[in-house]
Amino acid sequence: MVRMRDGVRLATDVYLPPVPGRHGVVLIRGPYDKNSRYQGLADMAEVFNDRGLVLVAQDVRGKFRSEGVTHPYVSDVADAYDTLDWIIGQSWSNGSVGLVGVSYLGFTVWAGIASGHPAVKGAVPQGTGVNMARHHLGSPWRQDPAPLLGADDLLQIWADNDIRYLSIDYTRAPLIDTFEEAARSIGARPPALDDYFRRVRTGDVFNPYGDRHPYWTTNVPVLHWSNWFDPGLGPEGLHDFRYFRGAGGRRGLHYLRAESADHGGVRLEDIPYADQQHPWVNDAEHTQVQYRQAIDAADFLLPLLTGRGSLPSPSQRVRWHTGHAGWRTAEDWPPAGVVHRNLFLSAADSALDGSEGGALSHHPDTERATVSWEHDPASPVPSSVTHDE
Repeated sequence: MVRMRDGVRLATDVYLPPVPGRHGVVLIRGPYDKNSRYQGLADMAEVFNDRGLVLVAQDVRGKFRSEGVTHPYVSDVADAYDTLDWIIGQSWSNGSVGLVGVSYLGFTVWAGIASGHPAVKGAVPQGTGVNMARHHLGSPWRQDPAPLLGADDLLQIWADNDIRYLSIDYTRAPLIDTFEEAARSIGARPPALDDYFRRVRTGDVFNPYGDRHPYWTTNVPVLHWSNWFDPGLGPEGLHDFRYFRGAGGRRGLHYLRAESADHGGVRLEDIPYADQQHPWVNDAEHTQVQYRQAIDAADFLLPLLTGRGSLPSPSQRVRWHTGHAGWRTAEDWPPAGVVHRNLFLSAADSALDGSEGGALSHHPDTERATVSWEHDPASPVPSSVTHDE
């Protein structure tokens, strides 16, 4: 347990390399249970340890084994600073720390940068954005139907340990009544959920960084990691990279990695045949996803934390993967010579016929067309594709 400045203790695991000594350290902080199979941090630790790096994994305030009250984003800058201070005082630390994480864990990467602690030497925020907290909490887009279907996300991030196992009844309207009844039944109201719903209603802007927003305080190399099939946060990483690349003298600190994968880093080839092959079901596949992501993060951080190796050359500052074309590199994004094209929905008469459906065209159809279908809440994603069990 690592004690914060206000006395709250955060549950923290340390994975050490086999060879004793002072090592560079990778810090991962998150709300999803550092010891869960879902997080797979023990698998990632193998990769970091094999390269002589320590992995420190921590449950954020109020989550799982950590003390304190759950209030996402609010304490992460200060808690990151205090954790970094603890790390550099340990006998196994060489005083250099890299920050790694995806989604909310990626936000804690930016929180660690914003803390201004001098131990931070580099960062790999994955599937996230500098303004994730602002968009996640203080934005009316969360009232849209599709995000509301992700209400389980509220329990994973926003609910404390008393209410997080609530089963959500998506047939209820308004959905907030489910949370209200749960709070009454356990006799406790998670303050973060009240704050969340208030901001969703009002659209209040939320800034967890105070006067240390990463857009003007980042001074370490950052590998921005986005995935093409991550519709929620994938574009955020691309936006951040382009913002920093336009930031004068700091533009040389920023790198981009974009892959044909989803929010969790799962590629189409990771789930080749059936549901039982999906990495969230198949242990072997899940381990491989964690290994692959840890390897690329470690390769970027190693020269920053140990002095071994080097960062990518300017001509390879951007590395991206497109479908079956494989990996490519460039000096910037978008790459030089790129041609922008608009695609238009076409072939409306075949949109609901067969597995091919309609089409995309470089030119709009000359005549307007409408496609309609019946929506069945019991089967919200209709498909004309069938497969043998």
